Amino acid sequence: VVALSLWTIDLYVWHLPVLEVVDKNTSGWHPLARMAVSLPIVIAAAWASYRLIERRFMRRRPGATTG
Repeated sequence: VVALSLWTIDLYVWHLPVLEVVDKNTSGWHPLARMAVSLPIVIAAAWASYRLIERRFMRRRPGATTG
């Protein structure tokens, strides 16, 4: 839970673009199927964004925690 709270902003940033792309490419799908596809993509994008971008900047600040 703590690790998830560290990248909630990343989840927020990535959810809408991913949902838009999935919605545009799966127009005939059931909404639950769209969510089943979207959720892992959003989580993976948020995790990658946190690990590859955000943590690098956090290391540069004195006293910052990286989780």
